[in-house]
Amino acid sequence: MEKKIFELLGKMQEQMNGMQGQMNGMQGQMTEMQGQINGLQGQVNEMQSDISSIKGSVERIETHQNEDVIAILQTVNNKVDTIVQRQDEADNVIDVLAARTIRLEAKRNPH
Repeated sequence: MEKKIFELLGKMQEQMNGMQGQMNGMQGQMTEMQGQINGLQGQVNEMQSDISSIKGSVERIETHQNEDVIAILQTVNNKVDTIVQRQDEADNVIDVLAARTIRLEAKRNPH
């Protein structure tokens, strides 16, 4: 009977050794998974930083784009004002020349 007890104890020891091996394997896998999770966390942090940087760039572009459009519109407006002013000056010169022409024709051809 003592022999059977030793046999049972031996089998139990083998099973426990097998379970210990499995637990060690699982511990190794968990350590590997933790490393992978840490790596993924680093990548997520880097992506968040990149996204923040992109958002900042987009906001600066949008702000400057509005300022650029306003500056372009002001330049166009100034050029249009200059063209209108020159057109008015040209119209005045034409009116003066037309009046002189009418006076000269009236002097030349009295009715």
